[in-house]
Amino acid sequence: MEAAAKKLKEENEDELKTALAIQKLVVNETGTWNLALKYTGFKCRTPEEVWKSNAGTPLEKTVLLATLLIKAGLSAVPMAIIPEKYYDRKVGSLYMFKDFAVQVKVGPGERIYLSATNISSQDLGISLSGKKFLILD
Repeated sequence: MEAAAKKLKEENEDELKTALAIQKLVVNETGTWNLALKYTGFKCRTPEEVWKSNAGTPLEKTVLLATLLIKAGLSAVPMAIIPEKYYDRKVGSLYMFKDFAVQVKVGPGERIYLSATNISSQDLGISLSGKKFLILD
């Protein structure tokens, strides 16, 4: 995993191109198991297990993407996405997590949001306006 991330970093001249190349690797070369979180017991496998099996749930692929970006020297954080109207700081439910993304720092003060399951022509932060992005820790 680390070798693949470093190779893509060497092949691309800036952070944005590196991030997009790593996203392309995860989206196109890792299968997606469309399982709802409730069917996985709200758990996910490690990035290494997903890498070795060459497939994972959307959450697992999001964690894999964040890990590869970090291995390439980028600042990346996996995020859960919920509808803004359901967000309450005092009450939470894992059933609200429908989408996932990775927040990546691609320049001074510049952050973008990338999907681990499909390639988009624009930042997910723009296309998913009206949604709340929550850091997964």
